[in-house]
Order: sequence, then C-alpha cells, then structure tokens
Amino acid sequence: MRKKIDTITVTKEIITYEALDGTIFDNEDECRKYEKTAQCAINGAFEQLPREDVDAEALNDTVGDFSDDDTLHSIYIEDANTLEVINRWLVHNGWGSSKLSAKDIGTILLYDTYDTDVWIIGTPEEYKKKFCDFIDNNLVKPLTEKVEARQDAKKEDK
Repeated sequence: MRKKIDTITVTKEIITYEALDGTIFDNEDECRKYEKTAQCAINGAFEQLPREDVDAEALNDTVGDFSDDDTLHSIYIEDANTLEVINRWLVHNGWGSSKLSAKDIGTILLYDTYDTDVWIIGTPEEYKKKFCDFIDNNLVKPLTEKVEARQDAKKEDK
C-alpha cells in the first residue's frame, strides 16, 4: 500500500456590496440604506476630489512632526465647490465645525486618515518656500560652512 497526499485548494466566494463612496457591506439592504444617507453622498463627493499621497517622513522637517506610519494625503483647494465638499466632509466625519473659509481657497490641505488631523500648509508657493528654506538651512548652509572651514584650515597649513 502507498500513502498518497494531495493538496486541494478551496475557493470560497464571498458576496459584498460596495456603496457609492467605497464603503463595503455584507448585506445589500444595509448598503442601499447607507447610500440614501447624507454621509454616503458627502464621502462620495470627497473621494472624487483629486488628491496626492504624501510621504509623512519626508514632511517631518519641512512642515510638521508626523509619525512615519501616518497616511497623509493632500488636496489643493482650488475653488468654492472644493471648499464646500471638504467642509461638509469635516463636519460629517466628526472633525468639528467647518474649519475652512474662503481665505483657504488656493491653499493645500493636508490630512491624516489615522489620527483624523487636518492641516492647511499654505499655498503651493508658501509650501515651496518652506521646503527651500529647509534645504537651505539643513543642507546648503552646513555643507558651505564645512567647505569654508576646510578651505580656511588649508590656508592656515600653508
């Protein structure tokens, strides 16, 4: 007699229902009920806004103190419609009353989905300046000082 071992892979289909905003449900009725709520409409509109993922670690020294595991996203507040969508989203997700005003149009919103924090980091020009200042203060100046010190030391040796 020979012993034979076979490996069988079993595939199980699981049916889920995805609401318009991407929320997943196990039950079709629950999904339909949710889609009729304002929360779904607001989340759906917010998810449609163009956004960019941001490397939290790279931002630590330029605009704030972030954990390396933060999941950061940025949205450019281009007009009043974008502002309205963001404000509704902030209120419905428990981030307090509307935090943004018309003066924030033209700025970059940075938000963290883990800690539910929101920051306005300024216009693209202001952000570029912060980044350039960081590069200047933390890379260019220290290197320049080291090079100058080395050159001074060489002059003294002559």
